[in-house]
Amino acid sequence: MDARDSVIQLIYEGVVDDGALVRGLGLMRQSLNAAAVGLGVQDMASHEFWAVAEDGIDTSHVDSYHRIAPQNRIWQAIGQSGRPMTDSMIMTKSDFRRSSMYTDWFQPQGFDGVMAAPVLADRTHSGVIVAFSGSRREDFDVSDLRLLTDLRISLPTTTF
Repeated sequence: MDARDSVIQLIYEGVVDDGALVRGLGLMRQSLNAAAVGLGVQDMASHEFWAVAEDGIDTSHVDSYHRIAPQNRIWQAIGQSGRPMTDSMIMTKSDFRRSSMYTDWFQPQGFDGVMAAPVLADRTHSGVIVAFSGSRREDFDVSDLRLLTDLRISLPTTTF
């Protein structure tokens, strides 16, 4: 069993065991050399956010995220496109670094980039599996996005 299969198995086991889901995300974080990873759902109309599980995300920043979520162009673009994307596929790095999302949520946690893949969607909700790069790492590249895409394809995409 390779790392991808192990992550998928742990995510499925996470349906009944939160610890397995966290272990699966931890393995994904390691495989991607990411600073943090998470799985969450956002109501795209109200911008209410539900964190399903995370590894490496400082949850004390949840209030900041809720405040700036309506301006999260990255999550919106990924939800609308229905395909995995990196921040640089949506906006220039200079625009990203000037955004309140970056200065108020990414930067305080030491994150410098993001990629995400939708795992569930309908007209009002977007669920993604997400990975954040740290400031010591280059941006995610095509091979990283491919690994995240493989994980997403291996998970059942759900509609509400």
